[in-house]
Amino acid sequence: MVTFEDLGNGQTKLTFVGNETIEDANESGQLEGWNQVLDKLAAVFTDLAQAK
Repeated sequence: MVTFEDLGNGQTKLTFVGNETIEDANESGQLEGWNQVLDKLAAVFTDLAQAK
């Protein structure tokens, strides 16, 4: 499960709850995959903010 919480001042708190330990997620490449997804999501949000 992933939740996003608006903290104000342009900041967002992301909480991710998974079924594996952080070590297992890292070993299986999940952390790298999530980092790639979040980088792409940040780029989309940046583009949307600049389009306003």
